[in-house]
Amino acid sequence: MKNFVGLQYNGNPVNDYYGYGLPVQAGPPTQILAQRVRTDFKAQNLELNFIRFPVCNTGCSTGSCGCNNAGCGGGDACGGCGDSCGGFAMYGSCGVRYFHVDDDFSYGTEWATGELDQDIQVKNNLVGPQVGWTTDYCLGRWNLFCNSTFGIFDNHMSVRQRMFDGTGTNVTFSDGTTEYNLKSNKDAVAFLGELRVGTAYDINCHWRAVLAYRAVAITGLATASDQLQNDYSDRYSAGIISSDNSTIIHGAQVGAECRY
Repeated sequence: MKNFVGLQYNGNPVNDYYGYGLPVQAGPPTQILAQRVRTDFKAQNLELNFIRFPVCNTGCSTGSCGCNNAGCGGGDACGGCGDSCGGFAMYGSCGVRYFHVDDDFSYGTEWATGELDQDIQVKNNLVGPQVGWTTDYCLGRWNLFCNSTFGIFDNHMSVRQRMFDGTGTNVTFSDGTTEYNLKSNKDAVAFLGELRVGTAYDINCHWRAVLAYRAVAITGLATASDQLQNDYSDRYSAGIISSDNSTIIHGAQVGAECRY
């Protein structure tokens, strides 16, 4: 069980209500009925890659593939303009990305006459430049591609943590008056890299359908469970933000892309 040494509620150590240590301390509560843990993780991504320059194009740089036809705006290995072209292309990109991570954690305990809940809410806001690289092979209207981006970001983190009973009354530190209801902020360097592998089908000159596997790896991240402190002796110690975690978000991606 989590050690909440340094916190108290109704004149008793919070550890008595969470059942920390064996045997359970004498006095209230006499019986812990239930404990529960809840987590909630969300992530949002917004990026703009504003420079893109051809490096290698072996199949569709001429009119034989239809990529230079009026209104089609070629430049990729195929471009979705010809049914008979096939080729390999590589190109780079650079831009800026905003990545938001919202991680919440709740740890509650219930006894015969009341309950306590610890709630931790963590937000990470990553903003920074990135560079990327894409390889693409097309055969007719089908494309196989692999692209990757990576960058160095400023991560602005905000953490809200508190412990309260069923009426909303906060527990206190050992002084009996300072409430365990903290807000803290921190900025630190974070690294983010993304890898995407998939296939695409050119519907017409400007639209294509995409099916891919996508993975985003982040270091320098603050997560809610990492904010469970070992020291609750005062507000300063309890409010220190831990931001040395890493995570990988991955899964299937289905969508459409437009080239103009």
